[in-house]
Parts: sequence; structure tokens; C-alpha cells
Amino acid sequence: MKTLIVERDERGVVSVQLNRPEKKNAIDYRMFQDLLEVFDEMSRSDTDRVLVLSGACGNFSAGADLGVGGDTPDRQQLAHMRFYGPVALALHQLPQPAIAKIRGVAVGAGLNLALGCDLIAAAPSARLSETPRAWPRP
Repeated sequence: MKTLIVERDERGVVSVQLNRPEKKNAIDYRMFQDLLEVFDEMSRSDTDRVLVLSGACGNFSAGADLGVGGDTPDRQQLAHMRFYGPVALALHQLPQPAIAKIRGVAVGAGLNLALGCDLIAAAPSARLSETPRAWPRP
């Protein structure tokens, strides 16, 4: 997987590291797809026992990467948020416990991903933030 580092050990620990350090691990469409694939794979596994979710290079996630693609920003944001639902649901429905290991920033969709875990371990460097509604109100 291009956007994730996935490691499994002999005890059944699945370590998933968000891996877009140049963007503070902002979650783009590809990463949403990769996360969904890992969560679906884990839900069918007899050997995976726990998920540990973290971010590469000192940050958990700067949230959804809304600056990619050719559409207008409003369309990008809507498309990202529509895809986030199935990822959040797959994480919620995992039969294994999920642990978020937060260092650095955890913002918006990144923080929501962490909040979807069963346990959060936050380092002293952790900075958590939700973002206001991103698109214009009618």
C-alpha cells in the first residue's frame, strides 16, 4: 500500500501507520481506500487480534487532504466526507479492539479516526483539534 505501512507480528498485533509525512499524514482518497481495505481484511482474519493506528514522522494526521484533484473545493470536500462514512463504519465494526497512538497533530477527519478507536494513547506532544464546517452554509 502506498499510503500506509502495515505490519503484522506473531502475536496478532496489526500496526497501521498513516504514511504521508510530507502532508502531516493528511488523508487523501487513496488513503481512505487503503484504510478501508485493511479494516475489511482484519474483519475477516482469524489471526489478527488488535489494531494499533499511528502516524509517520511525529504526526497522527492533519485531517482530510482537501487540496487534491481537479474539482472545486466544495465538491472535493463533499466527496471526501462521503467516503469517510464507510471507513468509519468499518473501523467501528472491527471485531478486534483498536488503539490510536497519537503524537503531534490529530485534526478533523484524523482526530475522528482516532476517536473511532476503542482506546487513545496520546503523547505529551499531541495536539487535538476539530475543524469548523468547511463548506459555505446555504
